[in-house]
Amino acid sequence: MKYLPFLFLFFAACLPSNNNTPRVVYEFPEQTVISNIDKDACLQKTSSKFIAKGSQLDESLLDSFSDEIPINKEKEKGRDFFDEIKKEFTLINDQRSQTLERIVERMRPYTKRKQLQYRIFLIENDKIANAWTHAGGYIYMTTRLMDFVESEDELAVIIGHEIGHNENKHVAKHLQRANIVKGIGDFFGLEVEDETSESIGAIFSMILTPYNQPQEHESDRAGLYLAYKAGYDPEKGLDFFDRINRHQSEGWLNDFLTSHPHPEERISCMKGYLDSSRK
Repeated sequence: MKYLPFLFLFFAACLPSNNNTPRVVYEFPEQTVISNIDKDACLQKTSSKFIAKGSQLDESLLDSFSDEIPINKEKEKGRDFFDEIKKEFTLINDQRSQTLERIVERMRPYTKRKQLQYRIFLIENDKIANAWTHAGGYIYMTTRLMDFVESEDELAVIIGHEIGHNENKHVAKHLQRANIVKGIGDFFGLEVEDETSESIGAIFSMILTPYNQPQEHESDRAGLYLAYKAGYDPEKGLDFFDRINRHQSEGWLNDFLTSHPHPEERISCMKGYLDSSRK
């Protein structure tokens, strides 16, 4: 028995040690559904402020001329789009896709829209670096973007961002907008292609359709919140955007950059949000 303490110390020394740096504690004022964006902090560029004004008008028109999309319709649209994706692309099922699925599972308990069954798919595409979401909680990421990411912390912030678009009903508003456009086309006897129609052009249109600037910043905040709650370091997750900013002159990033706010603006806004939420 006298050797028991020494045995305990021996086995304790053999265990993998944790990082001694204490984890930063955040107390976020919001969860996944973001109600208020500090436009002065997040929309610094004149072009961004101009776009934000247009976004406010857009949302007012949607609320006035289009009914809210029912949850069963969101799910139906998501399934339809997924069926088209499977026709046009190869879905990867390997260790990378399992990593993405694990991150989503760790975030699921902290989502608010429990009716949505969030799921993520890795698409074989080495030309376009992008991640996007569709109705019903479907999330997609290309292998090109996956190869660019350097840590699970970065992946968590990106995935949390895409979940945020569904949590804040940005995708539903996109469907509302599509309904209005289709209704106008029907009124004038024009054939307007639905985003789930059998067309590769329609699919790429959806992939590269930007949400409005305030919505992107709302989803960035949701991404930070979900990454933190799932056990990741949101501060390290911002390394992704720093690298995007350094590589923005490279052609293969054009699609990602045109469908999202300027990296410098996003970094500034997210860092400000983390600083204000740090306990």
